[in-house]
Order: sequence, then C-alpha cells, then structure tokens
Amino acid sequence: MKSTIKAIVVAIGCAGAMRFAAYRSFGTWVLRVTGGTRA
Repeated sequence: MKSTIKAIVVAIGCAGAMRFAAYRSFGTWVLRVTGGTRA
C-alpha cells in the first residue's frame, strides 16, 4: 500500500515538473515572438 502511494506521488511530481517545463518553454516562446517587450 505504501509503495502504491509513493508511486502516485512520484507520478504527480513528474507530471507537475513536465507541466512547469512546458509552461516555461511556452513563456520563452511568447517572449521571442512578441520581441521580448512583454514580461
């Protein structure tokens, strides 16, 4: 049971990290497209 909870926590953590990385890359892409005028 504990190992199952641990696996779920790890999966959620990985999903959050991937979402954060995608959000960051999207932000840099927007900055590049808009010419970096908007923060």
